Amino acid sequence: MTRSAAISAPDLRTRPSRGASIALVLSVSAILACGSDGGTGPVGPPAGLSVVSGEGQQATVGAAVATPPSVRVRDGSGRGVAGVSVKFDVIAGGGAVTGDSVVTDADGVATVGEWRLGPLPVTNTLRAQTVDHPFQITINVSAGVGAPSSLQIVTGGANLAAVVGQEVLPRPTVRVRDAFGNPVPNVTVTWVVTEGGGALTGPNTSTTDAEGRASVSGWRLGPSSGVNRLRAQTANGIVATFSALGIGIPQSIVPMSPTSQDGFINFAVPKTARVRVVDGTGANIAGLPVVFKITSGTGTIIGDTVVTDSEGIAALGDWKMGASGFSQVTATVPGFTGPAAVFTATGVAKAFTIDVRFVTTPPANLRDAYIAGAMRWMEVIVGDLPDFQLNKSTSWECFNGLTIPPGSETVDDLIIYAQLVPIDGPQNIVGQASQCGERQGSQLTFIGGMRFDIDDANAMYTTGRFTNVVIHEMGHVLGLDRFRYTARGVATGLGGTDPIFTGNSALAAWPSLGLAYSGSLIPLHNADGPGSADHHWRESVLGDELMTPTIEAAGVLMPLSAITVGAMADLGYLVDPGSADPFTASLRTGRSDAGRFLLN
Repeated sequence: MTRSAAISAPDLRTRPSRGASIALVLSVSAILACGSDGGTGPVGPPAGLSVVSGEGQQATVGAAVATPPSVRVRDGSGRGVAGVSVKFDVIAGGGAVTGDSVVTDADGVATVGEWRLGPLPVTNTLRAQTVDHPFQITINVSAGVGAPSSLQIVTGGANLAAVVGQEVLPRPTVRVRDAFGNPVPNVTVTWVVTEGGGALTGPNTSTTDAEGRASVSGWRLGPSSGVNRLRAQTANGIVATFSALGIGIPQSIVPMSPTSQDGFINFAVPKTARVRVVDGTGANIAGLPVVFKITSGTGTIIGDTVVTDSEGIAALGDWKMGASGFSQVTATVPGFTGPAAVFTATGVAKAFTIDVRFVTTPPANLRDAYIAGAMRWMEVIVGDLPDFQLNKSTSWECFNGLTIPPGSETVDDLIIYAQLVPIDGPQNIVGQASQCGERQGSQLTFIGGMRFDIDDANAMYTTGRFTNVVIHEMGHVLGLDRFRYTARGVATGLGGTDPIFTGNSALAAWPSLGLAYSGSLIPLHNADGPGSADHHWRESVLGDELMTPTIEAAGVLMPLSAITVGAMADLGYLVDPGSADPFTASLRTGRSDAGRFLLN
C-alpha cells in the first residue's frame, strides 16, 4: 500500500503496478469478509443465540429492569447475523414485556423494548427465541420487594385492654407490605403514644423481620380509665393505629369453676378454670386480660391469656393433667396485687383414656361437655388397648374438611380431634363423626374425628342435651356402626328391612331392658337413609336409648343401656357391665315428638 500510494495517477492508469493491484483487491476482500466479530468469509446462516446484556440484574417487583435485555444471533463462526426476527416472552415470575418482536441489527443484536417484573420477590425469567430458526435462550433477573405501602395489624387490632398503668398484652404487632402485598423486611417502624398518657417501656423503634413483622417493645397505659392510642409509622409515612381500653383497678378475682377437682392422669380436667373479675362495687369488669399459668405439678394448658367477656368472665381454653397426678393453675390479672385464683386437680391412672384435641378452642361450656362425654365412655371401657405408633409426615383429611395434623407419637388408646364450626345453620346437620384410623387385627379405633355445627351445639347446651349428643357421636367413633358390625360379624340383614345385631354380650343384656318385643334380636334401625339405618338401635323399639338415631326433647332421659355396653364388648373392648344406665320400658307411648331431632 505504501508503494502504490507513491505512484502518480498517470502511471497508475497507463501501467498499473502489480503491487498496487494486489493491495486494492485485498482491501475490498477484507471489507466483504468482516462481520461484527471479525473473521473471514461471508456471514453464514443463524446458528445460535447468546446474551449480550441484562442477565443477573436486580429490580423491585412491578418495576422495569434498568437495562433492557438483548441477545445476539450468531452464525457458525460466532459472527452477528442481521435481519433475523427474535421473539421475547416471560416464562417465569409473572412480568410482562413491551416491544417483544425485534429484528436483529447490523451486529446481529435484538433488544427488548421493556421488561417489567412480576408482583412477587422471586426469580423472573425472560425467553428469547428466533422466529424462523430453532434457537432460544433465557435471561434471569432477581425481583426484590418494593417500598412500604401498607401496615397490616397482626396482633392487637381488637379488644386490647389492661388495668390503668399496666402494659398491654398481647403487644401490638404490624406487618409492613409493599404495593403488591409482599412482606418487607428490614424496615424501621416508629412507635408513638398519641392518646391516654401512657408510655413505651423500651425503644421507640423496631425493625421488621423476614416476614415483615415488627412489635412494639412494650406499651404501658396511662393512669386514667378510658381509651389509649398508639401509632406505628414508617419513614415514608405509612401509619397504623392501635386502641386499648384502660380499665379501673380490679378488686377481686372470683373463681367460677371448682377450685379442686378429681380426674385422671394424662387426661383433661373435667371443668376448665374460669374466673370473674369485679371492681370495688362488685360490678363485672369486661375487656380485662387474665393470665392463666401452671404453677405446680404437671400439665398443659391452651389459651393462657384470655380477655374477660361482658360478664367479667375469662375461661381457660383447655387444661390437661400431666403424669404426676397433680396440676395447679393460677389465674392473675397484670397489675392486680390482690389474691390470685388458684385451681387444683388430682388424678389417678385410668386404663382406657380418650385424648380429646380441639382443632380450635371451643367455648368453655362446650369444652366441658366434650370432656364429660369422653369420661362417660371411660366409665364403660375399662381395659387398656395396645399402643399404636403413629407416624405421619403430612396431614390428612379424616372427613368433610376435618384434617388430622402430621406428627409422630405413641397413641395410648384413642385420640379424637374435635371441631366446632358453622355447617349449615340450626337443626340441619347437627354433628358428624368418623373413625380416621384403626388397629390391625382388632380393628379398634386409634384416631377419630367429630364435627358439630356451632349453632346447634350452643342451642343443645342451653337445653341440656349437648353432652348426650357428644356421647352418641363418640360411640360411632369407637365403632358403633354398620361397618364395624360387618367386620366383626355381629350383624345380619344390613341394608334390608329388618337388620339385626347378633353380638352375644348385647343379646345377654337384652332381658334386663324389660321390653316386650317379639321380633328378631336385637333390632337395628331400618329407616331415615344410609346415615342412620343399620348404625343405630331401632327407634320404634328402643325409644329413648342413647344410641337410637333421635335425640329426645329437652328434659327426656337418654340412657346408655346395657345392650350398648354389651355391644362394645362384642366389638372387642373390655367393659364394665355395671356402668350401664337404668333403662325403663318406655316406647314413647303418647309422648310428643316436638323438640326431637335426628342424628347420623
